[in-house]
Amino acid sequence: MPVFQRIPPTILVNGNEWYQPTFFTELSWNDIHAICPDGVCNGSLNGYDLRGWNWASVDDTNALFNHYLVNEKVGPGPDHHFAVDAYWAPVFLQTGGAGSGVSPQLPHSLYGWTATEVDGSEERAYLSGLVDQKAGGQDRVHSGLNNTKDHSNIIDGAWFFRPLR
Repeated sequence: MPVFQRIPPTILVNGNEWYQPTFFTELSWNDIHAICPDGVCNGSLNGYDLRGWNWASVDDTNALFNHYLVNEKVGPGPDHHFAVDAYWAPVFLQTGGAGSGVSPQLPHSLYGWTATEVDGSEERAYLSGLVDQKAGGQDRVHSGLNNTKDHSNIIDGAWFFRPLR
């Protein structure tokens, strides 16, 4: 019998419980798709049992990010939003969205694979995420940075949610 890790702290937003993407680093889109082929997961990744969880689409991550955005919203579909010294990025990170640090210059950032494929491409899919640049920087939300499906990176994770019971 496989040993699964205990569910780590999650983020609760709009009736959904969200895993932190950082628990699913070093996975390609294809790795995740093998466990969650239609968005509904049936297996484990990185030692976490994902049965009953959903692999989020770009529209699902839009809804998550829009909970924190005040004025301009992202979506539907791939979109982005930029703001100087926005309050939403640090609030998101402080309420449980642990930053993964895309680079040393952007230590307060969080990106993860979505289940959404780039239209017409068998090789590309979308990542969603945010960056809090701190001190006068331009904070940004991206729901739809595309990358190759076989790309895995220690800093990219994946977005999973399940409705609260």
